[in-house]
Amino acid sequence: MQDDSAATIGLWARPRAGAIWGGVWLVYLVPAFVESLRPEHSTPAKIAGFALLLAFGLTYIAAMLAAWDRDDDGTGVPRNLWNAEIDPVGARLGIALVVLAIASVAVVGEQGVAAFVFLAPIASSSLPGRLAPYGIAAAVIATIVGELVARRYGTDTAQLGGVLSSGFAALMAGFITLGVRRMRLVMWELQVARAGAEKLASAEERVRIARDLHDVLGHSLTVISMRSQLAGKLVERGEMDRAGEEIRAVEELSRTAMSDVREAVAGYRIRPLAAELAAAEATLQDAGVAVQVERSAQELPEAGEEALGFVVREGVTNVLRHSSARSCAISVRHTQENVVVEVVDDGRGTGTPVHPILDGDDAGPAGGSGLCGLAERVAAAGGRLSAGDGPTGGFVLRAEVGR
Repeated sequence: MQDDSAATIGLWARPRAGAIWGGVWLVYLVPAFVESLRPEHSTPAKIAGFALLLAFGLTYIAAMLAAWDRDDDGTGVPRNLWNAEIDPVGARLGIALVVLAIASVAVVGEQGVAAFVFLAPIASSSLPGRLAPYGIAAAVIATIVGELVARRYGTDTAQLGGVLSSGFAALMAGFITLGVRRMRLVMWELQVARAGAEKLASAEERVRIARDLHDVLGHSLTVISMRSQLAGKLVERGEMDRAGEEIRAVEELSRTAMSDVREAVAGYRIRPLAAELAAAEATLQDAGVAVQVERSAQELPEAGEEALGFVVREGVTNVLRHSSARSCAISVRHTQENVVVEVVDDGRGTGTPVHPILDGDDAGPAGGSGLCGLAERVAAAGGRLSAGDGPTGGFVLRAEVGR
């Protein structure tokens, strides 16, 4: 099945473009066609010469198309130019061109030698890269020999300049075509690679959006659910004023969550760590969890601040949803090399000691996809994430980011 990236290949680099590059050189057969129709030739000679040249031109185009088609391995990715195998169809077309070129010289005369020049582009297009120079050299020799034979055949004096000129024309045609073929394959590879990079970028963007939505909505919906339950209990107890306050808080949280989602999708959601700490403190207090926040007055690294903010958010979400904790301590401290953020609660824990959570690893019992995504986010900031039960119980979430 052909790769979708093949659809991005430019027109000039597609296999059928071989007809264009093959047709460019056919202009040099025009003098031979004119010579074949000169009045001094008999009618049978005119017909034979014209037919031979026409057959040569059509076979040449077919050989170029076949050669360029073979550069595609059927998956939309170009074959290896250097190590490709000799194709039997291409070999048969090459032999047919040699026979037609010899017959053209025999019937048309000196002007028919132009057919030999076309053997060089065919050699550079049909042969593997490692054999193409030898094929071009053989075509140059055949052109020079054909020129000498044709000049004698036409009872014309062989002029060294004219012979070498024809040989040089074959040499240039061969190496120019080889260069075009190589450039085409390189451009093709670049376009396929670019298409792959675009697909990878799209996949990474989808992962980023999913991770951001999890981090944003997981926290917001947890708080909304908690405060909604509290509002319901207050209504049952008849405390309508406090219930109204909780409902208004839920409304405000909903608006904030929608704004966070829009910013996450747009890709420019950056919330300072100080704001996350303040929000975490207020949320835990509202949930009846005793909270202690230790802030640092030192400047935070710009690249790691957003990731550390998400660590605080995810830690608070875990406290509210999973730990049944009565108290929580959040600290931000600086070491010589790192900024360390730690969220510690006195909840029920997971039964797993604190251990590193590597980028993309399964968080195991210490958490779910939230910790996996958080590990990726911290790793992208040049840090590392650890999670598990503390030495005295409870759950510890720790992130370290370079200063």
